[in-house]
Amino acid sequence: MPEENQNQREIPTLETIVGEMNRIANLSNIYNQYDYAEKPSEKGGLLRAAATVLSRARDGAEFNAVYNQLEGEGFSDKIKSSRDERIRLISETYEARKEELLNEIVDKLNKDLREAKNLREATQKIGYAFAPLVSRMTQEDANKQMTQYLENKAMIPVTKPVYADRDSLYGLRVARYISEFINESGEGEEKSYSINREKLAEIVEDPVIGSTLYSAEKPREREQQNEQQYE
Repeated sequence: MPEENQNQREIPTLETIVGEMNRIANLSNIYNQYDYAEKPSEKGGLLRAAATVLSRARDGAEFNAVYNQLEGEGFSDKIKSSRDERIRLISETYEARKEELLNEIVDKLNKDLREAKNLREATQKIGYAFAPLVSRMTQEDANKQMTQYLENKAMIPVTKPVYADRDSLYGLRVARYISEFINESGEGEEKSYSINREKLAEIVEDPVIGSTLYSAEKPREREQQNEQQYE
């Protein structure tokens, strides 16, 4: 019996992979945004963000070395490769600690939803966590979507060029996605909102999604943590 116990390998705690999960989440967000960035300044900002995540620094020799490797062609492929290798490294612990991770995500999001008075407010309160999971759209995509709305919903002929508000349409896409994971209970002013644990559990099977939701922080909290991390 003692020999059997010695041969059983202890499973690492969830805390041991939090750092890599955070990097997986950041790299995924950068990867998803890069192809939709239309301005050189946007792409440059994502390049610097990636170099910061990978080097864990904002300047210096290591930052510059990473930046130089990422610059130019193949940026997206390199980001995806680094992210996927990190997923491989944490996969065993992630699988073993998935229930614990899910509990923490659900608790965090339910806490955010406590003060929501309606479904719109509920989706806004947890948008910071789910937005990185929703694919962005190009300006061309936004224009096409608005053209379809004018033709099929408003039912008017489109005779002028259509230039849609891409950010607003993206916000609507995020809100629709989030609403799939929210339970509504009660009536009138007694309505309350909570996370649908079963639906959330389905998508948390994916380490990228689980890492993103676990690592998600409200913008102000994220800024404060970044300042402390790179001081």
